[in-house]
Amino acid sequence: MRAFNVVINDTEKTLSLEPDTWWLSPDRMPDVPPAFEGDTIKWSYMRGVAVLDRKTGILDWDDTDEYAYLENIGQADPADKEENYRGKMQCKILEGH
Repeated sequence: MRAFNVVINDTEKTLSLEPDTWWLSPDRMPDVPPAFEGDTIKWSYMRGVAVLDRKTGILDWDDTDEYAYLENIGQADPADKEENYRGKMQCKILEGH
């Protein structure tokens, strides 16, 4: 996965990814805005959901609906596993932000 920035606007309650990370982007679900709740921001994207814990910087993502979809239409890679469709990554705050 390539590096990307999570851009958060607390005033407008918006979140975007730069450069656009297609598979994780909240822009894929424009009718479902990100939910700002305490220390977390949760958003949906095409057949997935992500939760950013702003205190720890951990971004938890789950694409298991995508895996189920691929299985359902007969397009799942037999060597792939459902576990590969969820994960966590550690984010860091850029200096000066």
